[in-house]
Amino acid sequence: FFKQKTAYEIRNCDWSSDVCSSDLKKIVLYMVLIFTASTLYADVNDNDGKVWLWEEHGVSLKFTQLTPLQSEAFFIGRGFSAENAAVVGSSCMFQGIFRNDGAKTVEYNLTEWKVIQQQNLQSQYSKQILVRNYWDKKWDLLDIPDSPKIAFRWSLIPTQQQFEPEDYNWGMISFGLQPSESFDLDVTLYLNGSKLQTTILAMECAK
Repeated sequence: FFKQKTAYEIRNCDWSSDVCSSDLKKIVLYMVLIFTASTLYADVNDNDGKVWLWEEHGVSLKFTQLTPLQSEAFFIGRGFSAENAAVVGSSCMFQGIFRNDGAKTVEYNLTEWKVIQQQNLQSQYSKQILVRNYWDKKWDLLDIPDSPKIAFRWSLIPTQQQFEPEDYNWGMISFGLQPSESFDLDVTLYLNGSKLQTTILAMECAK
């Protein structure tokens, strides 16, 4: 039904060794991941949020708005308190779908992408996307239990990934803005190692 590089990522996890050391915990994590991903797909299929689509060289990026209430309900259902789920809901969440239907290998690193806002006619403000590492640190500070923390981590699009032809993946992505704020998204991709930059204009956080 869908193709993801999740098995590789689970085998080569980048979190603390005590989480990765147990085969049983890996199996439980895999079950959590499949449940989370499948539910996210169903939730967003019922979403009437605005959509932004970019396509070039057989590569496509699709971003669909998630409302604060949708995001909050999703994570409350995975063990977050209403207070902590509201933090996620107010961080401008989208569902992202990455597809490589072209002939070249595609790579990205979300830390290279920029959220751009116009401050006035002469100046712009840019910031980074809120990637997995940002949220890991935030949840550690708030002492979030492992189960919801793991579910949250795997609901997000991986920070860095490589796609062979016909690969695709999807998940949540947080732009770190307030509801209703508008922005442009500067995107950097690498096709067979060659850098490609583009800007997706006039994106908008859901209300």
